[in-house]
Amino acid sequence: MLKPKASDTHSKVAIPAVGGPPSSARLEFLGSHRPLFFWLSALVILGLALWGLEKSAKGISCHALESALRGTPMSALLLAFAATAVSYAALLGYDLSGLRYARARPALSSVFLASFCGYAIGNAVGFGAFSGGAVRYRIYTAAGLSPGQIVRVIVFISAALGIGLATIAGLGLVLCAHRVSRMLGTSPEPLFAAASLLLTVATAFLLFC
Repeated sequence: MLKPKASDTHSKVAIPAVGGPPSSARLEFLGSHRPLFFWLSALVILGLALWGLEKSAKGISCHALESALRGTPMSALLLAFAATAVSYAALLGYDLSGLRYARARPALSSVFLASFCGYAIGNAVGFGAFSGGAVRYRIYTAAGLSPGQIVRVIVFISAALGIGLATIAGLGLVLCAHRVSRMLGTSPEPLFAAASLLLTVATAFLLFC
């Protein structure tokens, strides 16, 4: 009777690995279709911008708008354009501060583009943290930022905007509490208390966060 050899009893059987790292084919697929994803994102952003523009212009009469522009002095129009430019330049500071908080240094051209498009589409469409955040995610990803850095930038901008609005509301209530109380039909004391609370919370956030 033949006995099995020791080498036969200890022969190894190859078992296919389960749950290994993702195949390179998937990465190659994503890399080869990157231009397609870019243009799809651009089309989605353009569609959101057009939808927001249509929603904003729904109740505007072209004839009334033309008459209003003709009746407005050129100096007032130039001042309005200048104020708009200064406003967008000030909004750029949110992105620069957020990038500093996230310890990211993209090209300044990418920061200008992300800030302008993010606020323009966010203000037109609404839900700025999501619509403007999607625009910033696309632009800052192309600029080399990681998803974690982009999320920190978006959260910083949203928090800074909320603090700014709370501060302005608190200062407005402090300066015009009696006028606002007459409009609301209440005493000014609760308004002063609300203003103090808003300013205290905003100051504490700036000091400890």
